Amino acid sequence: MGRFEDGKWKLYTGEEGLPYAHFTCAASGQPGVVWFGTERGAIRFDGEHWFYRAGRRWLPDDHVNGIAVAADGTAWIATPKGVVRIVPRQQTLEEKAAEFERIIEARHRRLGQFVLRCYFPEPGNLEKSTQRATDNDGLYTAMYGAAESFRYAVTKDPAAKESAVRTFKACKLLFDVTGIPGFPARSVIPTDGSDPDPNITYTEASNLAQMKDDPLWKNILPRWPKSADGKYWWKCDTSSDETCGHYFFYAVYHDLVCETDAERREVADVVHAMTKHIVDHNFTLTDHDGKPTRWANWSPEYVNGRNGWMDQGLQSIEILSYLNIGLRLTGDQKFAEAAKYLRDKHHYHINAIRGRCMWPPESVVPWDNNLAFLSFYGLIAYEQDPVLRQHYRFALDNTWLFSARQNDPFFNIVYLALYPQEGEDVSAEAKAERERALAKSVETLVRTPQLLINWRAENSHRLDVYNDPTPRRGKAYGWLRTGDAVPIEERSHIRINSDHFDLDTGGGGDCEYEGTFFLLPYYMGRYFELIRN
Repeated sequence: MGRFEDGKWKLYTGEEGLPYAHFTCAASGQPGVVWFGTERGAIRFDGEHWFYRAGRRWLPDDHVNGIAVAADGTAWIATPKGVVRIVPRQQTLEEKAAEFERIIEARHRRLGQFVLRCYFPEPGNLEKSTQRATDNDGLYTAMYGAAESFRYAVTKDPAAKESAVRTFKACKLLFDVTGIPGFPARSVIPTDGSDPDPNITYTEASNLAQMKDDPLWKNILPRWPKSADGKYWWKCDTSSDETCGHYFFYAVYHDLVCETDAERREVADVVHAMTKHIVDHNFTLTDHDGKPTRWANWSPEYVNGRNGWMDQGLQSIEILSYLNIGLRLTGDQKFAEAAKYLRDKHHYHINAIRGRCMWPPESVVPWDNNLAFLSFYGLIAYEQDPVLRQHYRFALDNTWLFSARQNDPFFNIVYLALYPQEGEDVSAEAKAERERALAKSVETLVRTPQLLINWRAENSHRLDVYNDPTPRRGKAYGWLRTGDAVPIEERSHIRINSDHFDLDTGGGGDCEYEGTFFLLPYYMGRYFELIRN
């Protein structure tokens, strides 16, 4: 693409940010702004920034036949499968957050309590939606609860407190149904007949078949035990994903929402029971079969053994964070003694410096970023020893540098909230990097789509993208030539625990994710006075 100005041509290729070049048409309705149609999507260029509009989020079909642009910037784009209108819209982040809250209440409250993604029987049709139990109901619901806790701290809106309390009751239900003190279920299904018995599909034969491809799969029966009162089936084999979410939520809920001794005692009792369970069972979650669950294992034998070397840094961060939160909320010195034992005898504070697993590539999983940043909050914010806090800051630095260019606002806001400490000198280079991280966080919040539907999005063909040359990464993994992840609205929406460098992702529009991706970093950023409304 070329631009003629002041008697000179300026040419744009992928190096300058041009996403694609198989042009079909062009149109302009505003000074300095041009729309281009291509064989694979539409492009808007304002003289500085490029915006790529492709896939079903934006177009009925990617082949653009024609474009007309109105004076107010509205673009009409014709494709073989119909015409779409893209309208410019201004709103505050606070207004956008309110819309996400409305959508969550309308479509994402499973059993009226748990906040999860929803599904559409007809792709993209918002009129009918359903929810299903997932492996991580506790994690996703807890993260939403944390968002509501920060929201209440910022706004003092009674509706925010009601939402946070309702979410706490949902998370507490996961503990109450198991009958195992301190052990949370992954999910629950009512036994009232509205859903079939989930154990029908989880038999010993299915477990053994699963273990052929996945040797770590646990052969536990039943996978969905029934609660003592007979009201629920609850899913066992709970993972560290759940506990990371629970501890983060309970910490901020206790500090920011609870206003009476009774409210604080209720959450402290849950935290005490869970932390005591973990410590008493050699730093594991121990299931109804008397054995540790597959992934919730923070024991020295695992963390410092041959099987846990990939998780050594992250598992150490997690358990030390849990013990900090347990001590902070309950005052039980047993948890301080347990943390000291793990540090003095098994070097967990040294392990933590590694941060999350970063190598080899086939061992790197994207959700470890989320688990790490959830855990850093309790690890650093609640640590009283300045020497240990400095150890943990090294871990934070390592993990954040590994994930910084994903421009995930939650990762960035946690990092900015915990580093540096008040009054600490910061180098000019570090200050510039912090300013960039905050700017990218706000940019991602601004560009986050209002409807978080899992439409397929493909970007590996783009001219402005580098594919990662790392062996075993595959061809559809990479980033913009700036080093940044493809902007949020140009890829299929993914949760915080997914990889923003995946270039070709998404489904057929049959699923919508909850707006926690936006709400948690937005309200947390406002609480720490990093973001204005």
